[in-house]
Formats: sequence, C-alpha cells, structure tokens
Amino acid sequence: RLLIEIADSTADAERKKAEVMSVKDILSEEQAKVARGTEEAKADLAKAQPALEEARNALDAITPQDMKTIKAMPKPPDIVKQILDGVCILLQLPLAPVSTQSVHGRPMIGDSWRVSGA
Repeated sequence: RLLIEIADSTADAERKKAEVMSVKDILSEEQAKVARGTEEAKADLAKAQPALEEARNALDAITPQDMKTIKAMPKPPDIVKQILDGVCILLQLPLAPVSTQSVHGRPMIGDSWRVSGA
C-alpha cells in the first residue's frame, strides 16, 4: 500500500513538474518578447530624442513679444496657424476637434487658432 501511495505521489509530482516547466517556457518566451520590445522602444526613443530637443530649443526661443505679434494678427497665414497647432501639441495643450477646410481649393485639416489662445 505504501508503495502505491509513493507511486501516485511521484506521478502527481511529475505532472506538476511538467505543468510548471510548460508555464516556465511560456513565460521565458514572453520575457524575450518584452525584452525585444523594450530594446526597440529605446532605439526609437534614441532616434527621436534629437528632434525633441531641437523642438524644445525652438520653443524656448519664442519670446513674449513674438506671441504678442501673433496675437495681434486678425487672420494669420495658414502656416502660422499650423505651427501653433504643433506648439500646442508639444505643450500638450488642447486642440480643436479635427475638421477639414478648403485652402486654395485643396482640402486641409482645420487649425486650432481659436483654441490655442494666440
């Protein structure tokens, strides 16, 4: 009888060991995928970092007088509006809901001039 109990316990232990090894293999694969994703994200960040720094430097170069000049424009050129949309994005400010408008007969995404506070 003791021999039967030992055999049953050994069989249970072997089944559990197989289950644990299966889970371990799955987790190892997932860990490898996460590590690859992390490395890809780091590489993408390293590529984007210079552009981000350049954009930040450009933002820092904007003076209060520049903003006053822009605010004084009753209807600024479209390029100024688009640049301000980019500034709003970089500063994480709200934008107007996406809409389209015709500019010189071509469809363009509407700007956030009114929302930008400029």
